[in-house]
Amino acid sequence: MIFIFLIILHLYLPIIYYNHIDVSPDFFLLSIIFFSIKNNTYKIILAGLLFGFVNDLLISTNYFGAITILYMVFSYYLLRINIFKTHAIYNIFIILSFYIIIFLMYLLRYSDSYFFYIKYSLIKTLLIFLFLLLFDKIFGVSKKYVKR
Repeated sequence: MIFIFLIILHLYLPIIYYNHIDVSPDFFLLSIIFFSIKNNTYKIILAGLLFGFVNDLLISTNYFGAITILYMVFSYYLLRINIFKTHAIYNIFIILSFYIIIFLMYLLRYSDSYFFYIKYSLIKTLLIFLFLLLFDKIFGVSKKYVKR
């Protein structure tokens, strides 16, 4: 149910602009996170492929397929760090991976200075992490599937 809700939010939530740059949260990345919390199999990589391809079609950059590859790398990384689910370092890994993926997505979409990429990637990462915490509090995903 949460995946359908996140997909609907990604498709129909108004875009948030900051200085004419899109910083709206990427709900496809959030759905991959929640899917990786629930599952420990290679279905995570297939979900990353599917969400990346759909996002590639929606964004339509000059490098078709690059966002799909980024999403697949992100899902593979989530599959590998699943052993740290019960540790506090898991959240730090998630935030850093969000930041790197979003930095690379901005690098593909815009041609500007590195300060631009760092600034807007940080803003978008913070927004995504706030939504991640909000959905975790509402749906209680980490309490249901992560055993401490």
